[in-house]
Amino acid sequence: MVDEVTTLGVDEERVLKRLYERLLLGRERYGELVFGIDRRDWRKEAMEEVLDLAIYCSIALEQRDELVAAVDDVLATITSDVESAWQGVGMLAVPIRSLVKLKLIREEMRP
Repeated sequence: MVDEVTTLGVDEERVLKRLYERLLLGRERYGELVFGIDRRDWRKEAMEEVLDLAIYCSIALEQRDELVAAVDDVLATITSDVESAWQGVGMLAVPIRSLVKLKLIREEMRP
């Protein structure tokens, strides 16, 4: 298996390392995995993990939506401040740079 690993790219090695770490954690918790001896219901285990994943993904999406809403609020405030400051053109440099940065961040957050 070592020969095969050496052909992987950096990101593929990272994925493999995560799987390896999970196997080690499972070994620590449940002992060595031996198919003929381990009597766990693997279909049930898989279904429980899929359901947990759905919950985790939903929570992550909710958190992202909250963050996007907060960024939108900040953008609205900065936009309002920039419009108010338009009369004093010399004061615009910093708010405009901040607005551009936040708008770029916001675009990256769009699903």
